[in-house]
Parts: sequence; structure tokens; C-alpha cells
Amino acid sequence: MHCIVSPSGRLNWLPMQKRKQVADDKRARGDSAFKSQMQLEEARRQRLDDEKRVVKEAAQQEVYDTLLPVARADGRGRQAQLAAAAPEDDVHYIPAPRARTGGNTVEIAHSERPFPTPLRESRHSKHAPKLNASAAL
Repeated sequence: MHCIVSPSGRLNWLPMQKRKQVADDKRARGDSAFKSQMQLEEARRQRLDDEKRVVKEAAQQEVYDTLLPVARADGRGRQAQLAAAAPEDDVHYIPAPRARTGGNTVEIAHSERPFPTPLRESRHSKHAPKLNASAAL
């Protein structure tokens, strides 16, 4: 046996193998407690989800029950309208696609600025050569 002094100043007379077993048991108890807590949380979460689902289904059923008479009345009205409609009403006019002129380019006309913009005007001399070079390409 070996005597080991713990940080609290107590002597520890347990052999090394026994100390490892005690530590493993402590870790296993902690893992077991964590797993049981997670199972409780999952069961609680599942119960809340089930309650929400039941409330949602009840609300949907209430809406369906409320709107069903309206939908049936509307359906009878639509059936009468369709029966009275002439067969020519089934043909819909679809206009021809617009013809494109000039390909995929768009022409934009800009108007002159009535007053100078200080930031633009101060950078104009710096950017003018770059703009002219890119326009030449």
C-alpha cells in the first residue's frame, strides 16, 4: 500500500487500483444520472409536443367545421355558374410574346445633374483615365 496526501491534507491509504475503481464508479453514477435527466427532459418535451398537436388538431377541426357550410354553399353556386357558362368560356386568350428589339441590351438615358456633387467632382480627375480606358475596350 502507498500513502498519498490529498490536496486537502488528508492521507489516502487506498491502493491505486481501488482508487481507479472508485473514480470509474463515480463517473458511471454521474453518467447514469445525466442519462436519466435527459430521458426525463425528452419525456417532458414529447408530452408538450403531444399537447400542442392535440390543441392544433382541435383548432383545425373547429375551423373546418365552421367553414364547411360556407364551402358547400359556394360549391353549389360555382357548379351552377359552370353549368350555365358556354363552352367558349373555357378558351382563354393568351397574347403572343413581346418581340425583342436590339437583343439583350438596354438603353438608358441619363439627364444632366443640375448641381455638382462635391465627392464626385473631387474624384473625377482621378477616375477619368480609368473610365476612358475601359470605354475604349
